[in-house]
Amino acid sequence: MPYPQLMTIFVLVVMFSGWLAAPLALAEDAGKADIKTLLRNKHCDLCHDETQRRVGPPFRMIAVFYAKADREATAKKLGDKIIKGGGGTWGAMPMPANEQVSSAEARVIVNWILGLKQD
Repeated sequence: MPYPQLMTIFVLVVMFSGWLAAPLALAEDAGKADIKTLLRNKHCDLCHDETQRRVGPPFRMIAVFYAKADREATAKKLGDKIIKGGGGTWGAMPMPANEQVSSAEARVIVNWILGLKQD
């Protein structure tokens, strides 16, 4: 194959790989924005932060605490705790019930928390 054709193919491959990667990065950024909006709209951010302790534990601390637990059982337990409230795991301050959070929203929140990467 002549050199100009190889260069054309190379340039096209590079261009298309960038075009394919960009939507994936945008989708990841959109997912982060969506979870942040959900956490704010459901008032989770009043007691929790991703990395800093507030009234409740940071989301990353929760992820570490449950990292080795059965994911499905943990997701159910934490989803119920988000909606119904609970206490005893993180100290004397109980988590209040959040009945305005649907089961589907609780599942999204819990899956995001459990999926946090540890730095």
